Amino acid sequence: MSATGSARHHRPPGLLLVAALVFCSAPPARAQSTTGSIAGTVRADDGTPLPGAIVEARAEETGTVRVVPTNGEGRFRIDLLSPGTWSVTARLGDGPPGARRAAAVKLQQT
Repeated sequence: MSATGSARHHRPPGLLLVAALVFCSAPPARAQSTTGSIAGTVRADDGTPLPGAIVEARAEETGTVRVVPTNGEGRFRIDLLSPGTWSVTARLGDGPPGARRAAAVKLQQT
């Protein structure tokens, strides 16, 4: 935000959500999967992985929220998500959220 107060697309420095991968859980033998997963890595602007970042996924249709921390390599995985569009953000500590990504969780199709 500039001194005049005009808003622009802004991402706090030092936080970047990258490579959000969306896929469905492998169904157990002879059972149909009804949920999916989102996984990815949170990195600093210079590409360094950020362990301990907080990743939030919010279902756009229902408002359901799931929150997980990244591991020691900056990776995260959120399982058992219902199908639909999820908005994914990451933040470090009490800081503002970084980049927002939309992820579509779909069921396996045969």
